[in-house]
Formats: sequence, C-alpha cells, structure tokens
Amino acid sequence: MATVIGKTKKEFDEKEMAKRSGTPMSNRTIPVHMGNWMKKYYENEDKNYHSENVVRLANLAGHHKHHEEAMDILKRHSESKHGISHQDYKKRNEIYTEHWPTAVSMHEQWLKNNPNEKPEWNPKENDEINRTSLGS
Repeated sequence: MATVIGKTKKEFDEKEMAKRSGTPMSNRTIPVHMGNWMKKYYENEDKNYHSENVVRLANLAGHHKHHEEAMDILKRHSESKHGISHQDYKKRNEIYTEHWPTAVSMHEQWLKNNPNEKPEWNPKENDEINRTSLGS
C-alpha cells in the first residue's frame, strides 16, 4: 500500500475527509450498532428517501453546517409540490459524495470490531446502486 508521509493512503484519506468536514476522525463515534444504521439507510433508499438519508449522513459523518444544509434541503423538498429543486439536488449530491465514504469506512470499522455480526448486505456492493439512485 502506498504511503504518504509515513501514513498509508487510507489513513491519509480518512484524516483528510475528517479535516474537510470539520470533525477530527478520532472524535467521531461509531454508532453502537452501525449495521442497523446502514440497514435503515438502504431501507430509505428503497423508498426513495434520498434527502432523508443525506440528513442521516451529515449527522453521522459531517460538520454541523452540512447537517443544517441537509435539513433545509429536506424541508424544502418535503414542502415542494414539484420535487427537489435543481440547486438543492446538486447540493444534496455534494453532501452525499463527501460523506458516503466516511459512512462506509465507519461501517467497515464497526464490522472489524464486531466480527460476529453478519450484515444482510455489503456497502461496497451497494455503492454503485446508491450512486445510481442519487443520479451521481
């Protein structure tokens, strides 16, 4: 594995993602049952609750500013008779794109810490489905 100043690329990428979102990776807490978090995420995707999921992602892995933006998008989307606006759609996808890798990383760490858990799905297999459903 490639190294960047004494760190593996994965460690470097995780720290960079954390730095950009405003929360140090060491201060992030992995939910007690990340498997349930992911299961709910995929259930929401099946129901086309993409804006709700971006709120969940921002809450899990993002800066409070991202969470507020996601909540505003969800509110406007819910109140609209014509669906999500183009501007909100683009912003929602930006938030998703920034925080989805962190959620997957947290899930992988949770699985390592809980080897007896057997998820019903694998986020890496479903990642392409997610990107397609969000139009990315």
